[in-house]
Amino acid sequence: MKYLRFIAIVAISFIFAACARINCPSVLSNGTPDQIRIEAMQLAKADSAAGKARICIAGTRGASAIGVPADKLEVIKNIPKWKLPCGCTEPLAKAAITFAEAYNTIILSELSQETK
Repeated sequence: MKYLRFIAIVAISFIFAACARINCPSVLSNGTPDQIRIEAMQLAKADSAAGKARICIAGTRGASAIGVPADKLEVIKNIPKWKLPCGCTEPLAKAAITFAEAYNTIILSELSQETK
């Protein structure tokens, strides 16, 4: 039992350290899917308004620009990429996919409005 508790503490430490190490949003490790989407949309709007738009890259078996349709890949090719936690063994990958989809949707919408 003592070892199990130790392993759990170490695992949790790695999760939090991973977020700090790669500059990922803290909501990924403790937010509900709705909270993750809301924070992603708010951050995307703020980044766009500040002229610091990025495209989030996330995934499990393969990382990509989640939520960006193939016909929009040319539009985003020169926008900086933000790699979120990804990989099939990454515990935050599913949350990162949720975040990336919401963030990228807002960024694409803002880009579309700028080009009109």
